[in-house]
Amino acid sequence: MNLLEIRQQFVTLSGRADLATTTDDTNDTNNGADFFIANGTRWLDLAQETDKEAAQFDAAFAIGDWRVLMENCRVVKEVWYRDSEGSRTEIDIVSQDKLREDYPKLSGEDNGTPTKWASYVSRFAPTQVGSGQQIKYNSVVIMPPTDAAVTIEIFGVFHSLELKSNIQQNYWSVNYPDLLVLSALMSLEGFYRNTQGVNDYLNQINTILRGIDVDSADATTVESLQMEG
Repeated sequence: MNLLEIRQQFVTLSGRADLATTTDDTNDTNNGADFFIANGTRWLDLAQETDKEAAQFDAAFAIGDWRVLMENCRVVKEVWYRDSEGSRTEIDIVSQDKLREDYPKLSGEDNGTPTKWASYVSRFAPTQVGSGQQIKYNSVVIMPPTDAAVTIEIFGVFHSLELKSNIQQNYWSVNYPDLLVLSALMSLEGFYRNTQGVNDYLNQINTILRGIDVDSADATTVESLQMEG
C-alpha cells in the first residue's frame, strides 16, 4: 500500500474525517493524518528491528573530503571506501577521542588513504541552532581526508522512509500495512490520552510483531546452518 491507501484506511478506521480532505481522490490531501502515520512508522522502527532496516549509504568524496552527513541513520556498523577501480577496503573504527588525538586538525590534516572512522558530533547546542542547520543529521568522520576521489560506503540501521507523497511506500506500508495503520491509530489514541485504547492497539500490534520475530529467528537459523554446512 502507498501513503494514500494507508491514509484512507486510517481515516476510515479512526472516524476522523477531519484529518484528510478530498480533492481528486478520497482523502488525497493530508490535514493531519500523515503526522500519526509518521509516528506509527517511527514507533515500528524502534520496536522491531528487522534486517530490512539495514541499509547502505554511499557518499561521493572529492579530494580532501572527510565527513559524511546522513539523515535518519540510527546505528553505523561498518564503513568502507571504494576507489575509482572498484576496489573496496574496510576502514577501522576508533573512538571519537582517539580520532581527535591522532588527527587534531581534522579537515586541516594532510590528505591520504582513509584508515580510521568515528561517529562525530556535528550538531550545535540547542541554543545555537539556527534555521536549516544540522539538527537531523548523524555524522561519520573519515581520517585522514582522502587524497583521491573515492566512494565511502556506510552500512548501518536506518529509519524507514517517511511517507510524504501519496504514491510513496516504505517497508511497513508494503509488507505490513495493517501494522502501520494500527500503530498510527495507537498514536492517535495516545494523543487523546486514552490509555485503554493504546493498550488495545498495542496488544494487536504485539501479536503480529511476535510472528515477525519467529520469521526472523527462522531466517537466522537457516543462515547459521548454511554457514556450518
